[in-house]
Amino acid sequence: MKFFSRFFNKKYMTVTDENGKLNIFGLAIPLFLESIGVHLVGVVQTMMSSHYAGGFFVIPTSVVTSVMTIYLAIIGMSYGGMSIILSICIGRNKSEDCKSIIGTTLISGVIFAVLVGILMLVFIEPLLAFMGANSPEYLPYKEYAITYYYYRVPAIIISVITSTLSTALRCYGHTKVGLYCSLTANVVNAVVTALAMFVFCAPQEYMGHGLGAISLFSAILNALLVFFYFKHRKIKTNMRFSRRWCKNIYKIGFPSMMSSIFYTLGQTITASLTLSLAPSAFLAKNYVGQLVYFVYIFGYSLGQANAIITGRVCGKGDFEFADNMNKQNTRITVAIDVALSCLLVLVGPTLLRLMYNADESVIAYAQIALLIDIIVEAGRGLSHVSQYALNSAGDVRFTTAIMMTTCGIFTICCGYLFTALGFGLAGIWVSFALDEMVRGIVFFIRWKKGGWKKRFASSLESMEKG
Repeated sequence: MKFFSRFFNKKYMTVTDENGKLNIFGLAIPLFLESIGVHLVGVVQTMMSSHYAGGFFVIPTSVVTSVMTIYLAIIGMSYGGMSIILSICIGRNKSEDCKSIIGTTLISGVIFAVLVGILMLVFIEPLLAFMGANSPEYLPYKEYAITYYYYRVPAIIISVITSTLSTALRCYGHTKVGLYCSLTANVVNAVVTALAMFVFCAPQEYMGHGLGAISLFSAILNALLVFFYFKHRKIKTNMRFSRRWCKNIYKIGFPSMMSSIFYTLGQTITASLTLSLAPSAFLAKNYVGQLVYFVYIFGYSLGQANAIITGRVCGKGDFEFADNMNKQNTRITVAIDVALSCLLVLVGPTLLRLMYNADESVIAYAQIALLIDIIVEAGRGLSHVSQYALNSAGDVRFTTAIMMTTCGIFTICCGYLFTALGFGLAGIWVSFALDEMVRGIVFFIRWKKGGWKKRFASSLESMEKG
């Protein structure tokens, strides 16, 4: 019991003030379930598409989705920066500033998304060519990809409004809104897709428009549901653009965006490396990636929840509570991630046989990757909690620089080197482990040294000056 009490102190799980109560798991679990729900609905939609017209629409929609991932990372810097600034101002009871922050994020986020969206439409041909759509084997799908693309851009612009409002609600402690609204909209999307494909048997030549229109309808429905709940909770906004808050939001959001893009780039490059390996290794990489996603997203959700609470607590000036809470949440996250990874080592082969009908050569590669992934997830647990906590304390430039450096050195360079030396899939996973562990340890040491307290005070002063 004495050991457990040193590991876990209940008082560092919850923050309560006049703005409401925030609990680490109360924030993290809805975030986790929302991400998993959307992921599973996407899997179901892919399965449906694979059984319609001989799986013709899987390729064009997948190509467009890959392009849209970059678009989402770019526009996400508005509400990503807002979540930190808003949490701090809620902790400081700056209600008027909170209204202005939400309004400025909505205005600037939509304008920025529209401008980037126009560029995405203007450069549609080069972007699809970059994804390989001009190669002979993909040319039959290109027309449908372009049609679907035209619907996805406005859908993502609408999602900026949804994400901004749901992020604001989460900062105020209304954690289940995003879960309920997102799952409702995505389930409707899946049901309407199933009806169009298998009940009404829509002709193939119209399904490019059909899938795009369903996607756009789902985005509109999600936005309306979140907007209704936002108004119901009577959270007020000041819909006047503030140059001061726009500067502060993007000062945090831009480096975070660069981290996301660079990390995505690293994962894309290592995915291309697996194409040079045996087909069984390539399949194992994709299958293991889908399995460990569930571990990854749980640690990510805990890190995001910890960051929201850290921002509010630091805003109140209670640095000691923030320090102890972050250290405890680091221990909890690493312990859970490692436990889930060990569980995957035990049940992974069975899951691969049941879910993907994987043969023994694929399972042999997967078992090695799953074993190494225990170290990967331990590093991710350190990284997720400490990185997002440092961001909340205003240390976002440091975390971005370290993220880009370790990803470039270990994931990309070591990935190439280990593959060239013949270590195959195991070498790629070792490069992941080096990246995550080194980054996690650096972030943890940075937090433990306590310099973030002075940096937070400095960023707060800069925020006040605008």
